[in-house]
Amino acid sequence: MPESGKIVAVASSKGGVGKSSYIMAIASALAKSGLNVGILDNDPNQPVIEWLSENPVENITATAKVSDTEVFDTLDNMRENYDIVLADMEGSANLGVAMAIASADLVIVPSQGSSLDHKEAAKTLGLIKNQSKLQRRDIPFRILFTRTNQAITPRTLKRAYQQLRERKLPYMKAEFNNLEAFKVFVEEGRSIYNLTDAEAPNLKGALKVLHALASELIAVLKDPSYGLETEDRSDHANTPADVKE
Repeated sequence: MPESGKIVAVASSKGGVGKSSYIMAIASALAKSGLNVGILDNDPNQPVIEWLSENPVENITATAKVSDTEVFDTLDNMRENYDIVLADMEGSANLGVAMAIASADLVIVPSQGSSLDHKEAAKTLGLIKNQSKLQRRDIPFRILFTRTNQAITPRTLKRAYQQLRERKLPYMKAEFNNLEAFKVFVEEGRSIYNLTDAEAPNLKGALKVLHALASELIAVLKDPSYGLETEDRSDHANTPADVKE
């Protein structure tokens, strides 16, 4: 279990990569484990606020959008009240995103593995590099592949993994797969743990994926170097690309 007050910024300069769905799913898992989770919903559409509006989830509290100049102080204050703070940032490379990165103990950069997403992820990585210099500390980050298929690894995604290995960029071993259960719980406005098998196809499979995502997130928060020694090993049996080939 991570120490109190860890801030995880989920940031991408491109919208539509599953950023908010990932935050809601991972928050559900962390809250289920007993952690007190705070979420700053700085997405203009306020998806997290809407998700929690009718059916509050135990151990999860959302804070509505604040101005870009207030992001750093807001997250810093939330750090005092929650075990883990998740920052759902706008899909752009603006001041608010930069401030969230500056405050973060870990930055998750969602990507679908396409060439366009690769270019957009590079913008976010540039922000992380710049903020690391300004803050005079290395800000840990991981690239997370989202909306992937459990059964098939397309050539574009294989190439994306290979490029990350070649550039020695850290990535999450678990993927946020494109499973129906991850859509249903958001639409229903409930924790994924409150769904039934009848409501969500392959719910058990989705919960297994979510457990892997949450376990890896906690491991990286505990030790930012977790898994880095195996990043560039093409024969690493636990990398998703290798498992599915």
